Amino acid sequence: MHNTNEVIEKNDVALSFNVAKTKNEGEDADPVLYHKDNLYFLSVCDGMGGAGSNTYEIDGVQKSGAFLSSRLVNKQAEIFFSDLINKGVTFNENVLRDLRTSLLTQLQQKISEVKKDGGSKLKSKLLKDLPTTFSGLFISKGENNIDICSIWAGDSRNYLFTASDGLQQLSTDDLKQKYDPLENLSKDSPLDNVVSADGDFQIRFNKITTASPCILFTATDGCYGYFNTPMQFEYAMLQAMLNSNDVEEWKQKLIDEIGAVAGDDYSISLVAVGYKNFSEVKSSFSSRRETLYGFYINDLMKQDGLLRDLQIDKTDLESQIKTIEQKRSETQKDAWSSYKQNYLKHIHS
Repeated sequence: MHNTNEVIEKNDVALSFNVAKTKNEGEDADPVLYHKDNLYFLSVCDGMGGAGSNTYEIDGVQKSGAFLSSRLVNKQAEIFFSDLINKGVTFNENVLRDLRTSLLTQLQQKISEVKKDGGSKLKSKLLKDLPTTFSGLFISKGENNIDICSIWAGDSRNYLFTASDGLQQLSTDDLKQKYDPLENLSKDSPLDNVVSADGDFQIRFNKITTASPCILFTATDGCYGYFNTPMQFEYAMLQAMLNSNDVEEWKQKLIDEIGAVAGDDYSISLVAVGYKNFSEVKSSFSSRRETLYGFYINDLMKQDGLLRDLQIDKTDLESQIKTIEQKRSETQKDAWSSYKQNYLKHIHS
């Protein structure tokens, strides 16, 4: 991952992190956060653990296809877009086509290398060579407006976050069953489009223009996928922000908020565009937390509290029931032992 201080101006507010569920085995790549002049590029990748479970030998170490693919794709995306930014090229459909070619070429080159070295071969049609999700934001900051190119494959997501409208998704999860974001939190549809060396993928694209200032970020599903609702994910983002004194503290509190619920690796790359400093970000979003809490979170938290209390009561009742069932079984056994002496006296051999 780029050192943020090298690529983000001092008056920009930016953060990124990658937290692995298992140390040194995480399937998320380190996020990309690149900036020059008025252009930004952010991206994350999440290697597909099921489809990418084949292992390959790299420098004498066995690594899964999921581990390798996320890192290869995100590094290649960083090279591709930093070159684009340094050349001052604007984003268009041809860029999207060239990006797909660049990613596929890199993956196919790597799969050829590792298979020559004795790497695993596909054992199932469900498996893919080096599969990973990918999401990125190519951002152009104007005087009053911000042009945003949202690109993705899979279910890593791009977001716009504004003080007036809150959290807004800028990518559509590539799902086999077309559930909406709330439905899929519980139904968890398989994906039907991810980057892989097999080449059977597309890079999706969505372009919007929004007013400055705003927050833009891209995140793997470990960030948002373990909250009960999208509203609660936004609330965690706001809690972490508004309870912090600086960007570094915001980053750590955000890691803690997500980590309290996450059951997977999680990574994020974020920039607040058009703000002078972190204090201005906090000031801008303070009323949004009040609005979100009043309209959505307060009622959800009340119901969650009731459910927790009932669950405690249920656990206590289940323990009592188990104890009484055991005592009844013992009483029944003792009673039968006494009763059967007369009950069976005419049929004993």
